[in-house]
Amino acid sequence: MKALTIDDDPHFLKILELHLRNIGYTTTAIQTPGGILKAISEGKYDLILVDWMIPEVDGITVIKAIRSRDRYLGHHTRVIMVTAINNALARSYAQQSGADGFLAKSENPETFGLQLMNTIRTVMNPAIRT
Repeated sequence: MKALTIDDDPHFLKILELHLRNIGYTTTAIQTPGGILKAISEGKYDLILVDWMIPEVDGITVIKAIRSRDRYLGHHTRVIMVTAINNALARSYAQQSGADGFLAKSENPETFGLQLMNTIRTVMNPAIRT
């Protein structure tokens, strides 16, 4: 399984990479806005995790670009919005924009890891959604 992680924080990208590798994903990390559109247009990923607040481009714009590509190719890439913005309005807007899942960043690495795994499990296996 292949995952693309998009965030401007290299430390956070490393955290995502460690968690994803622990469950069998190979990862590609993108930190700069210039690499984002190239990665989503040229790569095929099973899962994409994108930060909302990326300099020069926001995660909502990235998700809309992914969904546009998906419509063109006739498939659905699973996308999780991972962000420090944690409120019901943000969650709703991300989902309306095409995010399959929403995950708030946490200062506690153990809590975040568990929430990440649960979100991935739910997004990758839609039949288990509650």
